[in-house]
Amino acid sequence: MNKKRKIIITLVALLSVGNVMAQTAEDIYRISFKNRATGTARSAAMGGAFTSLGADGASITLNPAGLGMYRSSEVSFTPSLFISTVNSFSQLDNSSLGSLLTKEKTTNFTMNNFSSIFNIYNSREHKAVKSLTIGVSYSKDNYTNYKSESVSDYTGGSMGDFFAAQLYGVKKKDISDSNYFGELGEYHANSPSLWGGIMAYNTFLIDAKNTPKPGESQSYWINPSVLSTGDQVAPSQRITKKSTIDNFNVSFGINIEDILYLGATMGSRFYEYHNTNEYQEDDNLDNTGTFRQLNYIQYNNVTGSAFDFKLGATLEPISGLKIGAAFHFPTITYIEDEYYADMTTLLYKDETNQIEYLDALTPYNPITYNVKSAPSLLTGISYRLPFGILSFDYERTWYNKMKVTELGGAEDLNAEIRDTYKATNNYMVGLEVQPLSGIFLRGGYAYYGSASKDDYADYGSTKNLSAGIGYKRNSYYIDFTYTNSKYKTAPYKYYEGVFVNPDIPTEDITVASENTISQEFKNTVLSLTVGFRF
Repeated sequence: MNKKRKIIITLVALLSVGNVMAQTAEDIYRISFKNRATGTARSAAMGGAFTSLGADGASITLNPAGLGMYRSSEVSFTPSLFISTVNSFSQLDNSSLGSLLTKEKTTNFTMNNFSSIFNIYNSREHKAVKSLTIGVSYSKDNYTNYKSESVSDYTGGSMGDFFAAQLYGVKKKDISDSNYFGELGEYHANSPSLWGGIMAYNTFLIDAKNTPKPGESQSYWINPSVLSTGDQVAPSQRITKKSTIDNFNVSFGINIEDILYLGATMGSRFYEYHNTNEYQEDDNLDNTGTFRQLNYIQYNNVTGSAFDFKLGATLEPISGLKIGAAFHFPTITYIEDEYYADMTTLLYKDETNQIEYLDALTPYNPITYNVKSAPSLLTGISYRLPFGILSFDYERTWYNKMKVTELGGAEDLNAEIRDTYKATNNYMVGLEVQPLSGIFLRGGYAYYGSASKDDYADYGSTKNLSAGIGYKRNSYYIDFTYTNSKYKTAPYKYYEGVFVNPDIPTEDITVASENTISQEFKNTVLSLTVGFRF
């Protein structure tokens, strides 16, 4: 990629300020990340520390060797309520003013897990193979559904500066003469990475700055009649995101001498991601230009499918002590990625303050490619105490091994992945006690380390705290769990990029908003598992 065209993308900022759609390292990471808060109520209550434990529907997706611990058949389902809260803080650079805080809360109901376990062979005799169990399940990974809003003070910078820098070197005729390419030809004729600038040009927010002489490049600037020197705008941003991975699995587990348990899981994974990002600028009443408002809305819809495979084993060398391990092989996810955007610029038409609406809409831009996800190694140890069970898990996930294929620019993106991400160390601990016959109290904690290599490594880590209660009879059980999950995103700009300096073409310039955004995410999951054994 030409360095003069390279755009630095903030991970959670605007989608199309550089490479469009799920073509950033952060979007590839989203496909691989898993959080054990979305298991069965029992496994989630114990922090997900379930690699060495078994006889639970969560075994299918964590360590299928746990199916070998069943001595009967079972059907269970786990509906869940997700409550997501996003706190956004906006701070003006070099300002002594406090941050502006906005809070958004969303509530969603979903089915987390449905499992059918069939104990097809169970021997009470002195045979090496004690039992054989198969299971089918539906489960959900990485479920998010939230809205966030960031609001900032008036500043002297506008995203129009970003769009003007974006179009440097693009000839006017390439974005104004669309006859050859038909309807919306100016977009079809140019890379989607330039579509924001083209829309800004088509809505008169920016204009050509010069008439190039031989050897010179075309440059652009904010239309001086729209935003004059000294004019200010107030930026804001509203984001709606929904992502989920649905798993359909077939698994089997075998029990050998009540000492060794082995298992395997095969299944299909279906990935879905929807992002609507609305950026807005409002004018200051003291402005001298005709600018009233800018609305820039970007839509990104991504779907994918993959084959999933897991292997697991658990050893019980002495009664009550279990040591488990499982390997989750990387999946190859076939991705279908669709992007489009809309921009509206509102200008004062005349001294009567009538408003003129100027609108531009891009075509749909679907692409396909493949994503190799991160492999994971899960290990765990648990011990049955006189009053309950204590369990500990350690997980290693190699996010630096993610890879993209069948995509233009894949080599650069894969280099970005290697430079951005590292393997993570994740820890889970859980405790289950039985104070009364049939009553179980549970608690757990999970820490998912940040996968980032950069200076913001403290951001991106996730902490889960959970507690639950269960009731069990001979043929049925009911478990309820509360899980609280927290994480922060690294501070980012509304927009930020490195471009050619039109005054000194041999140098680069950085164009960025004057406001920095920080966000805190808090997710509460309430899960209820109902199971029947037969």
